[in-house]
Amino acid sequence: MIGIYNKGDITINGTFIQNVRKYTESETKVCVKLHELQACEIAIVHIFDEEWGALIKDYSGPSRVRVRVSTAGFSDKPPPTISTNNAYTFHLVPSTDRLGEAEWQEILCGLSDKENVKALVRGGNPGGLRRFFVHEVQEHLSALALLCEGYLAAHAEDKAHHTDISHALDLMKWTKFRDSDRGRELIQGDLRDKQDDVRQPSWWLTMIQDTEVQKEWKAADGGEVPNALNRLLETIFSSKTVEPPKIVAAAYCVLGKEARPPLSDWQTRRNKFNHDWLKNKFLNSFDDFIVQLKKSDPDLVRVSEFLEKDFPAWESRRQDAQWIVQSFEDSVSPRQLLESSPLNRCDAETRAWLGHLVHGLRLSRYPVKNKVQESRDALRAVNKLYEKITYELEQSRPIKLTKLTSLRPQFCELKGAYEALSKTLSDLPRYESHGE
Repeated sequence: MIGIYNKGDITINGTFIQNVRKYTESETKVCVKLHELQACEIAIVHIFDEEWGALIKDYSGPSRVRVRVSTAGFSDKPPPTISTNNAYTFHLVPSTDRLGEAEWQEILCGLSDKENVKALVRGGNPGGLRRFFVHEVQEHLSALALLCEGYLAAHAEDKAHHTDISHALDLMKWTKFRDSDRGRELIQGDLRDKQDDVRQPSWWLTMIQDTEVQKEWKAADGGEVPNALNRLLETIFSSKTVEPPKIVAAAYCVLGKEARPPLSDWQTRRNKFNHDWLKNKFLNSFDDFIVQLKKSDPDLVRVSEFLEKDFPAWESRRQDAQWIVQSFEDSVSPRQLLESSPLNRCDAETRAWLGHLVHGLRLSRYPVKNKVQESRDALRAVNKLYEKITYELEQSRPIKLTKLTSLRPQFCELKGAYEALSKTLSDLPRYESHGE
């Protein structure tokens, strides 16, 4: 029996329930209360921290599988383990809104096999399931993809090779980058003069290890290393020069989806602020406050607690939101890869021009600046409404219920602004792939 649980109330947000239930077997039970999961061999739960602890301690049993999921993802969580009460515990790495029918079927069918579960806990990768539950640090895959971009950019304006590498350049969004201020600046800085450097195997060998690339590919993909990638590795390790460019282009076309900016504390801070606090604590309290204002006989204790404790919390929390918005572009840029192993072994000149290139290419591929501006506008709207209501409350002390009732439309407007801010922060992706 597979049990599905969504924060104790399936009427609040039925999307998760509907999405998961659609992809499960007929033997599926939607659980409204936590203890109902006790009889379920597999529990798929969207849950608060305190409920997760209770589920593992009180409502698990030997060989039970408990999978915690979230729209925010859990890339910072540990690999699957056997925890309290001998229950296997899993955290999904990808967020649920990125999982389709095929992925859910793969996850649920895989976890229904106890041997698969045991293999995952031991560090195995049965049927490629590991990619759903363990964030693999793909240092060499990401580094190799970034080096390919540098190589291809150095050959991009060379007409003799354009046809052979045109598809890879399209994936890079080279044309859009070339026409940007950043692109023109780099090209005018004699980017083509880098051809001799990037053709030298030593340029690659300083940072790339053959066995590490293959190990990371198998861990991430679960399959054999593609021929195009193997051919590039053989060229780097066995030839006197890395050419023709079509070898690099072919490898890049299979590597592109694996190229990811490094993990940073940006994702963790965004999740703690937006998912843990704003969505699941503050807005829930705000909902209850507005419900009380609509009642003819509201609970004055709950109203007072919100005004005295929850509502003023924004004074300190707004700095977190501002940092998340302002730091997004730089914190998750692939340029950061050049500051950590193995790319930090490259020389200062390469670090300068390659960092400039890969950051500019990312801005050409994705609407980074537009997303940041949306979040800035949403944050500005929240601050404006918050300060307006705060001023009204300060002018009306001691605050009477009649005053609060008259301000209810403004409170509702502010709540809507918080929800809009939360959505823009959720839309700020940590990393993307060429396939999106």
